[in-house]
Amino acid sequence: IYNYIPLENADRWVSKMEEVVKTGAPVVFEYFRDGFYIESHVFPIKNDFGEVTGVTVFSRDITERKESFEKINSLLKEKEMLLGEVHHRIKNNMNTISGLLMLQAESISEPAAVNALNDARSRVQSMMIMYDKLYRSEDYRKMSVKEYLEKFIDEIFLILENSKQVKIEKDIEDFVLDTKILFPIGIIINELITNAFKYAFPAGRKGKIMISLGRLNDVISLSVKDDGVGVPDKVASSNSGGFGLNLVSALTGQIGGEVKIVKDNGTTVEISFSF
Repeated sequence: IYNYIPLENADRWVSKMEEVVKTGAPVVFEYFRDGFYIESHVFPIKNDFGEVTGVTVFSRDITERKESFEKINSLLKEKEMLLGEVHHRIKNNMNTISGLLMLQAESISEPAAVNALNDARSRVQSMMIMYDKLYRSEDYRKMSVKEYLEKFIDEIFLILENSKQVKIEKDIEDFVLDTKILFPIGIIINELITNAFKYAFPAGRKGKIMISLGRLNDVISLSVKDDGVGVPDKVASSNSGGFGLNLVSALTGQIGGEVKIVKDNGTTVEISFSF
């Protein structure tokens, strides 16, 4: 073998052939020689008694395959870097928008305008949380509903004012859902939680919000319930013109669902849709 294979590879060849002779099992290995990548298969030759009496070797040039593989790996790394850069820029832009809304709210005195700007800022912050979780997931196309929404809800509570006065209860089933559906569900939940804080618990009132989401066959049901004073009729009405519930209604329609509002010892918003 040393007459045909350069010394730096010959020792490895001998080692592999000795392994085949000893174990009786074939081996495959790669090496680089004279600018080429070589893949070699070493097979045992056995006599009628199953004893290894020699070896046979099959080798082939895999340079093209190897270079294609390395090119694909390089492109994947480049794609990951570009996605990381895009993700970073999107987060910076959303942070900038949030900051501008805050500055604008501080520069005016009209209460209704201040509230509208603060609500818009809260929505931007919530979307930042959703986007960040989707980007960091292993598969951005599908995600565990329970894992995603439970962490999302916890983080939404952290950015809401007076969140310590309200307890949260979550009952979310563990199943996988397309992120195209999961993203609007997240926005819907954010709007309903924000509405509950705004109307159900005035003047530091304590209480709790219960969020449940489950599926039965091909129907998914979402419920957001509070035990507060209740959402005013003019806000709960579909004709109220309130941006929050209009957004909830629009997003629910987007995923082919229906909205039902029940006022009994608080307010419950029920949403169901097929998937």
